[in-house]
Amino acid sequence: MPSKHALVADIEKTLEEIWQSFQGTNKMRASLFNLVIFTEKNKRSLYLDKIAHKVIEKFPSRIIFIQIDDENKENKIQTTVSLINAGKDNSDIVCDLIDILAPKKLAEKVPFIVLSHLLPDLPIYFLYGSNIDTKETIFSQIEPLSEKVIVDSEAALKITSFAKITLDYHKKQKAKIADLNWERIHSFRTLFATIFKSQEDLAHLKTTEEIHLKYNNAKNTYFEHHHIQASYFQAWISVCLGWTITSIKGKNGIFTFDYKSSKGSPRITLSPCKMENVLPGRICSVHLKTAKADFKIDRNPKSPHCLIIEKSLKTECFLPSLYMIDKETSGQSLINELAHAGVNEHYIKTLKQIITFLPWENVL
Repeated sequence: MPSKHALVADIEKTLEEIWQSFQGTNKMRASLFNLVIFTEKNKRSLYLDKIAHKVIEKFPSRIIFIQIDDENKENKIQTTVSLINAGKDNSDIVCDLIDILAPKKLAEKVPFIVLSHLLPDLPIYFLYGSNIDTKETIFSQIEPLSEKVIVDSEAALKITSFAKITLDYHKKQKAKIADLNWERIHSFRTLFATIFKSQEDLAHLKTTEEIHLKYNNAKNTYFEHHHIQASYFQAWISVCLGWTITSIKGKNGIFTFDYKSSKGSPRITLSPCKMENVLPGRICSVHLKTAKADFKIDRNPKSPHCLIIEKSLKTECFLPSLYMIDKETSGQSLINELAHAGVNEHYIKTLKQIITFLPWENVL
């Protein structure tokens, strides 16, 4: 639906004028919550706008989309408003969208605009789509009011520094916090826990000698740090097994993590690959070698949401099994996080493990 430019003082008035044009069309204006999205104006702005529309398809909400333009030298904040369909074009439900574009020098004025247009008595979810900065004006003003803060480590300049800032913020504020990249590896974490559920396989896992992860390095306009999801996954495995990092090496997208465990010196290697019909950064395969067994998880090239699981012992092989995961689409991770309550304790433990990588920050 077309958007309208509106003066800051006339945002609600302009939305009401647009709504009046829908009278007699059986449309209903609805919101379950407020979703505030913040980002710097860059190539990822379009991506965040797309996933905002994905959210509305599942959860009707009022969206306030904030962009800070570092290159804009004008002394003016631009606002546009529109009503957008919740779901397909013929949906009977429409939702409010308020776009705010401000030059960096006027960023401190943006929270006053946002606060005056939050729907009362509805929860506030805050998606912070830039490198996290808890002292940044907009973050510091919107965060205290939010039911949950959702960050995106894809925007992080350094994953180790990002983990430290995020964890410090969580400890200080006792805040509900989530990360889109953490949710993006949910299927593989669930599968991994399922594979090693039995006492026998868990015993094999504890004697792990080497793990090789491959992640999709396909070029994409919106994603640059393709190794982050695989880094999260390997950090989660290592913290669950009680391993301690001893060294990290990285070159040309290949990262080697050497650990110390009670059973020896396990190594995890991340390497890039290219796989069609798989979103950038997603894990493509996991090969795990233990003292007495090998485990393999591979995506089916023809049907990437179908995972092939193989297990073999030195004296015995097992028939492969299949595991179906949800089809991965842009925006689904945000939808999932909005539906989850509280904070994932495994995520917090993984952040603590990543902080131990700080001596090798330049490698990552």
